Amino acid sequence: MTDLVLIRHGETAWNVTGQHTGRTDLGLNERGEAMARALGPRLSCWTFDRVLVSPLLRARQTATLSGYGARAEVVDDLAEWNYGRAEGRTKAEVRLELPGWDIWREGAPGGEAPEEIMQRAQAVAHRLAAETGTIAVFSHGHFLRVLTCAWLGWPVDCARSMVLGNTAISLLTRDDDGPELSAWNLLPAVD
Repeated sequence: MTDLVLIRHGETAWNVTGQHTGRTDLGLNERGEAMARALGPRLSCWTFDRVLVSPLLRARQTATLSGYGARAEVVDDLAEWNYGRAEGRTKAEVRLELPGWDIWREGAPGGEAPEEIMQRAQAVAHRLAAETGTIAVFSHGHFLRVLTCAWLGWPVDCARSMVLGNTAISLLTRDDDGPELSAWNLLPAVD
């Protein structure tokens, strides 16, 4: 049996403003740091056999502040969607240039197509499905949504309907009956 505990990184300045934050290596803002610290007690109900983290600073900071940074293995494929020319821009700003733009249908202009991020997510899902135990995965909103689709065998555009807040915890499992979505978008309390 395999359990994947998915953890989205804490809040950044661009999350607040709604800017696409793919490969820009932003750190957490003050609230994001508090959110990451609040994850520690919530995650303590699991004993992780492995802890995996995106190479991007915001995910690594979240792992560290929640108490798992020392054990974290950096996995390049856990990086966020490459947003290309949409990087640092809001959806509304991109739609001024590309009316009706839909990242789930068209991908990122000058960045990754939906099929490309899905291939990356499928590679991760395939590797992790071959393991047993409980694995923490610190990553990003869009990537974790696509990883969930890959895990469940759903098409990439199903991720469009999956809300995932900062520091949300989700649980994917796999046993003899196959893959399951056991919990989604559980948010820790932040004072």
